[in-house]
Amino acid sequence: CLFNSWLLGRLVGEQGQLFEEEAIDRIRALKQQFGDVSLQVDGGMTPESAKKIFDAGAETAVVGSYIFGGEDPGAAIKHLESITLDATC
Repeated sequence: CLFNSWLLGRLVGEQGQLFEEEAIDRIRALKQQFGDVSLQVDGGMTPESAKKIFDAGAETAVVGSYIFGGEDPGAAIKHLESITLDATC
């Protein structure tokens, strides 16, 4: 990998915002232009949005509110892993 890049999946602002689907197009464009870039995506991550970013070519999902905003962070992590592990392995 030549370099890492961090991409926001939402507008800059408060934590807990929804993922913006336009980020998928940005991920694909970056992977097409710089194939060897490692992409980390932050913002609006849920199991569903994480799977979408992995399918588009991102390597890392930065997850905060989904895990720590609920009642059971451990269950949130397990749910996230159950949906996204197949996409990343």
